[in-house]
Amino acid sequence: MKKKLLSTILCLSLLFSLGVTNAWAVQDSSNPVKTASPESIDAGETYSMTGADLSTSLKKNIEEAGVPVCDDSDIQLLPVESSANGTGEALVVTNTDGPTMTKDVLLLVDDDGEAGLEKSGDVSTRAGSTAEFPPLSWDGRYVVRATAVYDVFNYSYYRPTAAYFTYKKYQECNLTAIRVHYTCGGFWYSYPGFQKVDPNEVEYVITVNQPNPVPSTMYMTNRTFPYSNRVINPTGSLSAGQYLTFDIQIDRVWNDYTVAL
Repeated sequence: MKKKLLSTILCLSLLFSLGVTNAWAVQDSSNPVKTASPESIDAGETYSMTGADLSTSLKKNIEEAGVPVCDDSDIQLLPVESSANGTGEALVVTNTDGPTMTKDVLLLVDDDGEAGLEKSGDVSTRAGSTAEFPPLSWDGRYVVRATAVYDVFNYSYYRPTAAYFTYKKYQECNLTAIRVHYTCGGFWYSYPGFQKVDPNEVEYVITVNQPNPVPSTMYMTNRTFPYSNRVINPTGSLSAGQYLTFDIQIDRVWNDYTVAL
């Protein structure tokens, strides 16, 4: 399982770097969709593909991590902002079932507290031969899978409903607490009329807090949006949007990691 999950993330990162398929594209509303290539890969950009474009082995590896993948699933590498040094990406899988959207985020953390993989442009060199793929130098310390669940109305109005997480150790470490915050920030709108009802920004936060979490155990908070006549539009300001934040205490040190969804 350890090698399979790390291989999955490395394979995805390598595919982004090499631009091996036209299915990989930048998801940026300010720019036209473009094919990923060595020239178009820039840190901080968002790249995605669908579940139908995954190889059978990659799909199987993601599913073995507990994340369902169907043909319509959106598979992404998204930037991670962290209090630890360095930058990296998290693997994000989005699934839709009617109005309900589920985003699973796989956060791989190494010995130095850094998250994910760097888009360094030399992944193929650092990955080594296929016989050693991935090499031991890429081994992570632990992986946290966190999930945000929300309902979507008229494509851009949200009602958060739940958050949960589980994690797995790949090296012995003293992990004593995990807090996951799912934040949806934006402006109040009426439902079903979708008219702005308040000029002030709001934040709706669902927190899962677990001291001394047990590996491979799922921890969940259900906090369904309490207003039947309101929804949140997570746009309209620099601070608006949806985020998953991981607060993790390990060896008595707290680090935080944030992924914009």
